[in-house]
Amino acid sequence: MKIYISQKNKFAEFEVIEKDGVLEISDGKRTKIVDLKQLDNNHFSLIIDNQSSLIEARRGDREIRVVINQNEYIVPVLSERKKIEAEILGGTENVDTKREILAPMPGLILKIEVEEGQAIQAGQPLVIMEAMKMENEIRSQIEGKIQEVLIKENQKVEKNDLLLKIQRS
Repeated sequence: MKIYISQKNKFAEFEVIEKDGVLEISDGKRTKIVDLKQLDNNHFSLIIDNQSSLIEARRGDREIRVVINQNEYIVPVLSERKKIEAEILGGTENVDTKREILAPMPGLILKIEVEEGQAIQAGQPLVIMEAMKMENEIRSQIEGKIQEVLIKENQKVEKNDLLLKIQRS
């Protein structure tokens, strides 16, 4: 299986293969053997290159939160499908910090589904735009409140134009 980790606005690709109860993780240049055993719901024994660690990990839709030696790390990890969605929605950054909605490509704003001051949920439709003769629904990646709507219906936009600002709840 391929996974993608977001790093500095681009994706690093890794191939993960399970063999004999251990994982082989390769970036195409190096391969690491990872022995991961689940101890309970969120706690794991992790052995990489014969070094053992006890970790706490929680997987979200687009990230894994890992605590190792009382240090927390948030690692954006995407499947191939989620990687494509992130590219279409206009960003490779960690979606928890996405407060500005940018146009993913040049197009025409067909419909604005929200208004300033409106409370929104993650996954809620925000804008419908036409690009390359297709309708694209842009959804919120976070819960919050619409702070500012910077576009109008029937307005042409270019890639990375700022469409909306969201105030995180």
